[in-house]
Amino acid sequence: MKRHFFTQSILATIILTIMLSCNGGSFSGEKPISTAQLPDKAKVFLETHYSGVRIKEVILQHRASLIEYEVDLKGGTDLHFDRNGNCTEVNCTKGSVPEAIIPEAILQQVKQRYPNPVIIKYEHEDRLYEVRLEDNTELTFNRAMRLINIDK
Repeated sequence: MKRHFFTQSILATIILTIMLSCNGGSFSGEKPISTAQLPDKAKVFLETHYSGVRIKEVILQHRASLIEYEVDLKGGTDLHFDRNGNCTEVNCTKGSVPEAIIPEAILQQVKQRYPNPVIIKYEHEDRLYEVRLEDNTELTFNRAMRLINIDK
């Protein structure tokens, strides 16, 4: 009886160790990576919109099946990219989001409502787009890029 319990305990320990160490060949959490490890699409985005701006840190975030890259730039801009390198978020603590990043249809609607807007955040998730202005007004647009909500 003791021998059977001992064998089962050893087997359970081995299985648990394998599950925790391998995790399907991936990891869970965050780890710093080099800029070279970013997807090509993210590297092109950075070169196009932030050429000459120093990159402070690049973090690979991995949770379950979600993979995301966070890039912190010198000067207070944080960018998020999905696993394919598509930009999903631009957040500026200083300055503003470059207009070229924001879809033209959204940018025109923002400019119609707010002359000379200072856009400090742009986010695109699934079917929604969000824009935050310097006065913390948040505008939400649907997949068709129609304004559906204003939160002040």
